[in-house]
Formats: sequence, C-alpha cells, structure tokens
Amino acid sequence: MIPEDLTSQGCRVFSFKVPRYLSVYTRAQCLKDQIVNLAETNNLKKFNLIAHSMGGLDARHFITNLDGHHLVASLTTLGTPHHGSYCCDIFVNSISTPLDLKTRMGLEAHHNITVKFMKEVFNPQTPDHPEVAYFSFGGAKKLSQLHPLFISQLILNKYEGENDGLVALESSKWGEFVSRLPLDHAEMINWSFQYDARILFRDLVNFLSSRGF
Repeated sequence: MIPEDLTSQGCRVFSFKVPRYLSVYTRAQCLKDQIVNLAETNNLKKFNLIAHSMGGLDARHFITNLDGHHLVASLTTLGTPHHGSYCCDIFVNSISTPLDLKTRMGLEAHHNITVKFMKEVFNPQTPDHPEVAYFSFGGAKKLSQLHPLFISQLILNKYEGENDGLVALESSKWGEFVSRLPLDHAEMINWSFQYDARILFRDLVNFLSSRGF
C-alpha cells in the first residue's frame, strides 16, 4: 500500500525483503544483493533508503562495511534500535543456550539488537560513512493494556524511558534526529487499523526533497 501510494505521487519506489530472524550481517548481505542487482539492471546510481526497525541496522552495515556508500545517498530510519532494545537483552538472557544454537533457533537477530551488542560490537564497527546523509525518526506513544506491545512498553519505560512498544525513543536517535512520532512500532509501517502510514511516508519523501534528495 505504501509503495503504491508513493508511486502515485511520482516517486520511483523499490521494496526489499530480508530474512526476518537471521543476523544483521546476513540480512545486510541480502539487502546488498538486491540493491546491486537492481542498480545494474536499471542503470541506477543512488538510492535514498527508508528503513524501519532492524532494517535500519541492515542498511547501516551495508553502507559502511559492504561498500554500500557507492549506491546510497541517504538513509532514513524509523524506530530503529540504534542503541539496542533492553527487551531483547531480557529475552536473549532468559534462553541459556550458546550463540550457535540461538542462531539455529532463529534468535540471532534478537541477539544482534541487545543493548550490549550494539554498544560493544555493532556501533563501534559501523561508523557513519561521510558520503551518506543519516536521518532518524522515533516513536513514543502510551499503549493500552490490550495492546500486544503493552508488556514490552512497561519494561522499556522502566529501563529506557518513553518508547514505541519495542524501541526506546533515545535508542532510535542516529545521525540527525528529525522528529518524535506519536506512533507505536507497528503503526509506522501500516501494521495497524488506527493510523494510515501513507501520510507518514509522504511526509518523509517531502522532507528528503526539502533536503535536496
């Protein structure tokens, strides 16, 4: 729905899919393969990437460590846990299995977005590339007790402050932090009947245009 809407507004839009539960490194390589193929097939030079949640980490690794800066003009992230999510620390630590077993269980993605991993491993290894512009948006919204993310929000409220149900507002800040969105983690990408995310993505495109992209 969002790509079709942006296309109707005159944008050239491409969507990329990566394995949901694999490591950020595997996901980033998958992203690279798709973008490189698309660029070569369509003779495209630069992309303005918009990424949600862990997708922002995939994009950052692609840009910095997989030569993606040659193909990316800007990266805009929505609700990306740039500094980890304490909920994942609790989840990963509650499962007392070696990392290789967690990988086989499909838990490697969760390990990659713990606060500890982001602080000690990922961020030191993934500095911003000077040729790419980085923008970020974060969500903060009080959720009802019936919301699926209510419990995780309570946990984050205690340890990290206001959040979107999965990612703390402070953790979502990277590069130039543009705005605090009154949305939960799912609403940002239209996984909700309460908000039409087409509005948000139109605003994102207009923002990028105002910055010369």
